[in-house]
Amino acid sequence: MDYIIPILHSLSKYGSTTRSVVKYMLRMITGQCELERLCQHTACNFNECHEVEYCLYHSKYEDIRRLLVTDSIKIKDAMQTVLRIKRIVPEKDLVFLSSMSKYLRKIISYNMLLSEVDQIRSIGYDETNDEHEKLLNDVWLTLKSEPIDERYTKRWGEIGFQGKNPATDFRGMGILSLKNLMFMLNNSKDIGLKIFGQSKHPQFEYPFAVAAINLTAMSFELLRNGKLKGYLYNLEDTPEYTFVNYQMFFVDLFNEFSTYYIECEPVNVMAFNQIKDEYKKNVVKRLEQGRW
Repeated sequence: MDYIIPILHSLSKYGSTTRSVVKYMLRMITGQCELERLCQHTACNFNECHEVEYCLYHSKYEDIRRLLVTDSIKIKDAMQTVLRIKRIVPEKDLVFLSSMSKYLRKIISYNMLLSEVDQIRSIGYDETNDEHEKLLNDVWLTLKSEPIDERYTKRWGEIGFQGKNPATDFRGMGILSLKNLMFMLNNSKDIGLKIFGQSKHPQFEYPFAVAAINLTAMSFELLRNGKLKGYLYNLEDTPEYTFVNYQMFFVDLFNEFSTYYIECEPVNVMAFNQIKDEYKKNVVKRLEQGRW
């Protein structure tokens, strides 16, 4: 009988009619609903979370499906919703209570992280904001070790901005890309300086700051479309996700892309976007498989 259950479970993915029949059969065999069966896993990584999300997404109850997109509900309240609708007595299944709480914490904190990052992205660079200007100057000082002589100058191109005023480059991603840059240079300085050095390659040079903005856009898109779950859901000892978790992924992404770009040996910098798109396809594929 044990070998039949995994086979039936795999068949539940083939259409709504088949899914309903298989779920009914499995409930008759095991005496458990689908969520209870899934929560018998002691692991709580990407593959397991993906299965739970699939189950929640296909629930006939709107309150259950809503748990996938909420970013404001408390974990305890979300758990109570599941127990009430599924008519599960927690005292009879402590494993379910523990596992389901972990899954819900990951799902909800991911949504909370998305809201936080999106809010930062929506803040435009403001030249009258002293904090923004200080962050920009700190990036320069970390990379060049000398003050910049004037605010509007072509010298910004030395660290990879496109014109005399870096503020114009931040329009797409707001101050998110600036915060990502400074985070990398503060917390992973060796990596940041290595990437900056690679951007100055005598044959395969690329604009460092503009690349950071592009990689910020990529990392945000991966967060927004849910692909970043392939990275975050596999983080051990991280029950709830923070802005720092997202920024660490940005550092890894930029570091890997920079090396990939050099290895591609582009004819000139005009090949940057093509190489970036090819790299992104590879990243998406790995994240979808939870292999980051």
